[in-house]
Amino acid sequence: MYMRRGNLSAKLLNICVASFCKAKQLVKAEAVIVDGIRLGILPNVVTYNTLVDAYCRFVGLDAAYCVIHRMREAGINPDVITYNSLIAGATKKNLFSKSLDLYEDMHREGISPNIWSYNILMHCYFKLGKPDEANKILHEIIFHNFSPTPVTFNIMINGLCKNGYVDNALMLFRYLHRCRFVPHLETYNILINGLCKSGRLGAVKRIFKDLGESGHKPNAITYNTVMKCCFRSKQYDLGLEIMSQMRSKGYTYDGFAYCTTISALLKTGRIYDANAFMEEMMRNGIELDIASYNTLINLYCKEGNFEAAFGLLDKIEKEGLECDQYTHMIIINGLCKAGKIVEAQRQISRMGFHSNLVASNCLIDGLCRYGQIDRAIELFESMEIKDSITYTSLVHNLCKARRFRYASKLMLACFRSGMKILKCTQRAVLDGLRDSGYRNDARKLQSRIRLAKMLKMLGSKERWVMECGVGHLKLCTIDDCLLQPGFRSSGESYLALLLRPLGVTDPLSCSVNKERALKRCVFMAFRTVMMSKVLHRSSVSGARSMSSWWRSVEPAPKDPILGVTEAFLADPSPDKVNVGVGAYRDDNGKPVVLECVREAERRIAGSLNMEYLPMGGSVKMVEETLKLAYGENSDFIKDKRIAAVQSLSGTGACRLFADFQKRFRPDSQIYIPVPTWANHHNIWRDAQVPQRTFHYYHPESKGLDFAGLMDDVKNAPNGSFFLLHACAHNPTGVDPSEEQWREISYQFKVKDHFAFFDMAYQGFASGDPERDVKSIKIFLEDGHHIGIAQSYAKNMGLYGQRVGCLSVLCEDEKQALAVKSQLQQLARPMYSNPPVHGALVVSTVLGDPDLKKLWLKEVKDMADRIIGMRTALRENLEKLGSPLSWEHITNQIGMFCYSGLTPEQVDRLTNEFHIYMTRNGRISMAGVTTGNVGYLANAIREVTK
Repeated sequence: MYMRRGNLSAKLLNICVASFCKAKQLVKAEAVIVDGIRLGILPNVVTYNTLVDAYCRFVGLDAAYCVIHRMREAGINPDVITYNSLIAGATKKNLFSKSLDLYEDMHREGISPNIWSYNILMHCYFKLGKPDEANKILHEIIFHNFSPTPVTFNIMINGLCKNGYVDNALMLFRYLHRCRFVPHLETYNILINGLCKSGRLGAVKRIFKDLGESGHKPNAITYNTVMKCCFRSKQYDLGLEIMSQMRSKGYTYDGFAYCTTISALLKTGRIYDANAFMEEMMRNGIELDIASYNTLINLYCKEGNFEAAFGLLDKIEKEGLECDQYTHMIIINGLCKAGKIVEAQRQISRMGFHSNLVASNCLIDGLCRYGQIDRAIELFESMEIKDSITYTSLVHNLCKARRFRYASKLMLACFRSGMKILKCTQRAVLDGLRDSGYRNDARKLQSRIRLAKMLKMLGSKERWVMECGVGHLKLCTIDDCLLQPGFRSSGESYLALLLRPLGVTDPLSCSVNKERALKRCVFMAFRTVMMSKVLHRSSVSGARSMSSWWRSVEPAPKDPILGVTEAFLADPSPDKVNVGVGAYRDDNGKPVVLECVREAERRIAGSLNMEYLPMGGSVKMVEETLKLAYGENSDFIKDKRIAAVQSLSGTGACRLFADFQKRFRPDSQIYIPVPTWANHHNIWRDAQVPQRTFHYYHPESKGLDFAGLMDDVKNAPNGSFFLLHACAHNPTGVDPSEEQWREISYQFKVKDHFAFFDMAYQGFASGDPERDVKSIKIFLEDGHHIGIAQSYAKNMGLYGQRVGCLSVLCEDEKQALAVKSQLQQLARPMYSNPPVHGALVVSTVLGDPDLKKLWLKEVKDMADRIIGMRTALRENLEKLGSPLSWEHITNQIGMFCYSGLTPEQVDRLTNEFHIYMTRNGRISMAGVTTGNVGYLANAIREVTK
């Protein structure tokens, strides 16, 4: 063949080499290169890269390195594609350390990675079980202005799923969806597979539905994965419905799909349908593997068609496949269940399974099932190896035959062997002994069961520090201390020393007259070990003193907000500014006591009362607080449908509700917005309520992520609990509009969700308490039963008095009384009775028309000052010519402004300008004054330009 020399010839050479490489004919590819050189056509970097990739994929790294050596000899340097092939080859061979070394080599040679390098490296980190490192690679991709490809996101989602971070994978998928990224079908399949493996059937169904709405068509992989998940979750009907959809779309079944469906049909007792599927599979000529044959054999055994089952064994042999033990166990089990004991024994003999534990268990169960208990006992006694299933099966059938005393002996033998018997079987033996008049035997058996449990606890494999000899300590296990020699200088264990006077070697087989003494000895050993557990944990370096009770206590992490205040107070700079504290300050930066509060204090001073309040708190304060939230003329208040108690401010109200939720809806979880007040997470965590998050804030727009919020509300399981900020969201200051609140309320109604409102800023947000409660009014109009946490720290300045209220709207008065009584019971072990003074202040202010009018004016003045400072800060930034948009400062509401400043920019503000705030960029507008707003604006401009 004649080739023109030049670029075209090199291209033809590369095409030929690539074709042979794809066909795995590497020898011919090498021959083409040799022929090309003879014709004067020299291979280039593309030629060698093609060879390197092929050798990495089909031969190995060593062969690929030989190609690179030839490449360098030809004066051609490896490029990024060369290294990508090497890294990918090492990763496929699970040589992860080698992959990372190659990546470092590439950097040392001055070769910049491309997006595929990052993709391979990310995949490598996931394979190593280092999802955090993989996530750093994703950030590095963005930092270097690469555009992540769909493959990048597929690797990320797949890696997160396989490393157990399915929720993170789902959140990433949702985030990408909102960023207008159109997922490929493969992306959907990866996520569905990850959700299936974690048993998240609800999420699988939602993603499957989204897939149908996305314009993509599910393929056979999608249907098979979803179907398998349904069957695993015992949702057989749904799985079969998916199977029907798959067939209606014209997809062909493979052997796996047929076998999965047949197994599900067998489990639901639909043998006729399973048989129909089997016939269809045969008609379609599906190539069967051993797993498929096992499924068919199981079907025949269920039908009692053993002739067909044995016929399949012959067919397996003819096709060159090899039966596994599972195949024969299916037949043996089927024969036993059908009462064909002789045939089952013949099969066991034929296969040489005399000592096979599973086969023997099947035979014992079959013998017992058909009344041959004595033969089952003979077989049991002849078995050298037994397990819990062996004991449980025989004991269970002995109970059926009312042979309770023999069953109790077997139970003790089981415990002595260190094995378990099902609790229901234990109860059956004990109840049978009692009903048969053997009450003493039942009592002794129960005592031995308890003793066995205690001995099992003593035999725990955990490591502890135990006393050994005199004057020193050593690390050992409890078994070492109690059951092995070496605990004392005599070489005997502690338990052995205790039991020696009794002459007991086997604690579970001692005579009756020694049982009481034995219990006392075991209890002494048990108590010794428990004391050692408490006082001598090996996780602490060195031995602990008996008197050092709290040496294991580590310092708690510092509160980030209080840490800001401490740093501010320690700073000697005269220019320092604190915009981190969440408490109102006047325009001089001083704390404020409202005039209405001063007047209330004067009135209270004349009639001080230090008696306990009722457990539910001040009735007057609670009544006035409910009017603020539900309305002066609320029908809910008139009908006494609200369960309400005084709480320790808003924090206490949230904690009380979290405990209430945990006690009466123990299987529920709470959805919390991202971000939220940090203490929300602490409250529900300590109440042991599982937490989920939902989207709220959009970092790019610095506004509400309404689409993400609604998406999460729709996707949450029906009847979920959601924490909502009624107004002035902390920390973002971003609130939904009235129309958005209505949409949220509607969707809550559709999904039957419960809304719990945290309302710390009523009146303080806009200056109008009625306006700030609009979100709650919308939910009430739509017929929701809600919960509300209210407090008077911000809007009345009663920070230190800790005055709040928890209310729950109920179905009727009877239900409200029940809920209130339970709330009081929950409060009882925490604080019994709430504080009186702050409650008196609130009830005095709100209960007096003149004082309430004064309060409304003062709270509006506070809100107006905050709003004014927002405007001033924005105007100063715009006047200084800041290149960024600062509209969000005035669009947000309440005490806090979520500035959008990065942690690094906040650090610069602190270090260079002595301005203190939390590292998430939250500015407390209460700390901004006419005296420092210009300085603050200039500093922000400097760190953001």
